[in-house]
Amino acid sequence: MRAIAAVRFSDRARWMLAVIAIALLAISRPSAGEKAGQAQPAAPGSTTTKAAAPVGALTDSGWPRIVPTNDGKITVYQPQIDSWDGFRVDGRAAVAVSLTAKPNDAPTYGIVTFSAQAHVDKDAGMVSFEKLTVKSASFPGAAANGQKWATAIQNHSRMLKPIAIERFQASLAVMEAEQKADETGIKNDPPVIEMSTVPSMLILVDGEPVYRDVPGTRLTRVLNTRPLVLKDASGRHYLKIFDGWMQAPSLTGDWVVASSVPPDCNTALKAVIDQKVADLLVGGDPKDPKSAPSLKKQVPKIFVATKPTELIVFDGEPKFVPVTGTGLIYAENTTGHLFVDSGNQRAYVLVTGRWFDGPSSLKGPWSFVPGDKLSGDFPMIPDDSPVENVKASIPGTEQAEEAVVANSIPQTAQVTRSQAKFSPTYDGTPKIEPIQGTQMHYVSNASQPIVVVGSPAEYFGVQNAVWFVSTSLEGPWLVATTVPSVIYSIPASSPLHYVTYVRVYGANGDDVYVGYTPGYYGTVVSDGVVVYGTGYECDPWIGDYWYGCPATYGFNVDFGYDPWVGWTFGYGWGWGYPYAWYGPWWGPWGWYPYYPPYWGGGYWGGGIATANIYGRWGNSVVAGVGE
Repeated sequence: MRAIAAVRFSDRARWMLAVIAIALLAISRPSAGEKAGQAQPAAPGSTTTKAAAPVGALTDSGWPRIVPTNDGKITVYQPQIDSWDGFRVDGRAAVAVSLTAKPNDAPTYGIVTFSAQAHVDKDAGMVSFEKLTVKSASFPGAAANGQKWATAIQNHSRMLKPIAIERFQASLAVMEAEQKADETGIKNDPPVIEMSTVPSMLILVDGEPVYRDVPGTRLTRVLNTRPLVLKDASGRHYLKIFDGWMQAPSLTGDWVVASSVPPDCNTALKAVIDQKVADLLVGGDPKDPKSAPSLKKQVPKIFVATKPTELIVFDGEPKFVPVTGTGLIYAENTTGHLFVDSGNQRAYVLVTGRWFDGPSSLKGPWSFVPGDKLSGDFPMIPDDSPVENVKASIPGTEQAEEAVVANSIPQTAQVTRSQAKFSPTYDGTPKIEPIQGTQMHYVSNASQPIVVVGSPAEYFGVQNAVWFVSTSLEGPWLVATTVPSVIYSIPASSPLHYVTYVRVYGANGDDVYVGYTPGYYGTVVSDGVVVYGTGYECDPWIGDYWYGCPATYGFNVDFGYDPWVGWTFGYGWGWGYPYAWYGPWWGPWGWYPYYPPYWGGGYWGGGIATANIYGRWGNSVVAGVGE
């Protein structure tokens, strides 16, 4: 499921890896009668293997390590292992480039990937990386210099060879934990697929509606949804949207513009504005007030969903046009992706990177179709076609391969430990629940994800892609310099799976080097393509507050290529509302997303995956965020 897993292992290969890992554990310390750093005589009739380097020459000088350049230095942090077959190792390392000419500037951060032969010297307690080759380099803040800096690292690769067995084992443990999490797989059960030929909006409720009294009013509010939805004593519901209100006789009834609303609605509105606990569906480009949609100009049809649902909106009746060189036709008047295959007369919709097929009547039922089971016409969609971007969701295409690579590239940053703060809140007494399939637990009623590991317990929390650690739920919380490898085995079925895409690369004094891949936003790699969401549902926490579960469907998530930022994904409302959207209620985004994207009129206007969540911390806490 992960793009970073460069090798897929058979059961036999996994068994071999386990044996090798156990062997490493056994040899990482001298046995009885041995002295560290001293070779022992070979047993009669045995053979010995020549070490990659003399024992005395193998020393782990610690990490990070410095590579000099003509105009500065490159700091290389402890490598992370992506695959190992017992001999050949593939991995990556975070790096920071500092220029002599700009001593006051923040370093430029990036990631290099490498391949090498791993030679184990049990007497020295070292692993030596021989024939190390730097395969690629990614510097989001200075892409033009990537190759030059990669060459400098390659030329000084001898400085990176030795690593202590303990460090190597720790990285292997993380790799194996990630592979264990991958075994769970994702779910591809079809959502409800609604279609509309008029401007429409989907209002998602996280399960059956839960109502809470609004203080100072005679109204109740639907707590487990982002928009502001109110109910009066008669059962009438009110929705705050655009520049006014809509009303319906029930939550799932027919919604119309409200000519007037009870005064209590405005009291409730002021309260949620002050508390910042609702999305008021204002829409529009903040830089252009005239772009904001208005109920005076256009009234959307409202769909309310309490279970996984996707909404596809057409500008009138679907208008199909042929895809050149194929037997496919597609609907051109929608921001969604709808095709009909003339060969089998089946309709195909693409949502969250997943394909579903149904009858050409478009009335369902819909069934999941793996991308490699689509007809041969789909990979033949021309690269200059208006629907070319769907090829990112067709395994084996260049677009899909590029998207998978993009999904593996981390955003990195340098965090100042003394400045970063973590102060979770709990809705009542902390509730500790098991993480199914593991020995770990989590705090289900915490405002931020908190994983409970070991006995006595250690607590690991994540906020804006930075790990924190504490021995008590009351704190104090410190930026973590290491994270237990077992955390990376949290399966896709868990609502906390997304935290497994946040990594700690190393530490140096008060600085910790961290990073995350787009999986932190909700993407996963499945069957050779990037998809959004794991497909699993869970019971959200609903008390005085609502902490929602990760949702796969309902946000009109779509993938695309932007020439300025590469492969990205974004959320949208559908046809008719440029710049209008609302994002998920879980994970790194919270209530007020940072760097919101926009989508409208059938074109890309940016993407979620381009937003750098580290920007939330501010310059006093985080450096080198590569904006």
